[in-house]
Amino acid sequence: MKQALEPFERFYTQQLAKADLSSLREVYSPHVEFIDPVDRLAGIDALESYFHHLMNGLESCHFDISTIQAGDAEAFA
Repeated sequence: MKQALEPFERFYTQQLAKADLSSLREVYSPHVEFIDPVDRLAGIDALESYFHHLMNGLESCHFDISTIQAGDAEAFA
């Protein structure tokens, strides 16, 4: 399971730092339900639009994923 999270980790730590959303659809399911403190989104199109809005005018972006915990059917980063 931990290996399955590597593209997810790479997306947040490398691609978002460059405002590159090209692999968003490879990391998230078309039926993604994305919940953060600001919004609740359903579907990949809504998530892609959300990230485009967040990246608009952004000077820098950095994510530090220090721990990945993985079990048989779920994982957290």
